[in-house]
Amino acid sequence: MEMTFRRLVAVWLASLQALVLLAIALITLVGSVVTQDFEVRVLLPELILYAAFVALLVWLALGLKKGRAWARAPMILVQLLMIGISYEDFFQSGDLIWQTISILLFGLAALGIWAAFSTD
Repeated sequence: MEMTFRRLVAVWLASLQALVLLAIALITLVGSVVTQDFEVRVLLPELILYAAFVALLVWLALGLKKGRAWARAPMILVQLLMIGISYEDFFQSGDLIWQTISILLFGLAALGIWAAFSTD
């Protein structure tokens, strides 16, 4: 199966999300260690969750790149889960505009990936 532009966009969106999520995990880890404001029982599961999502996004992006049909629905499900997690995580503290932007970006990425495969 040839790599269409829409599929390429979906692969890049998924890859970009994996990189951003990896950066968030590293910022969380470094910030917690530097400020020494963390509990291992809270930080460790959070980092494991980030690592699992990054690995899943990379695996699904590879599936999308190869044109595998099995990667489509799980990718959308991951997007929806990440929107829920980002809502829970970001709306508890911080500036509302950045929280809204982050959720909108995840939503747009989900729509972009869905649209890329909606008519293939």
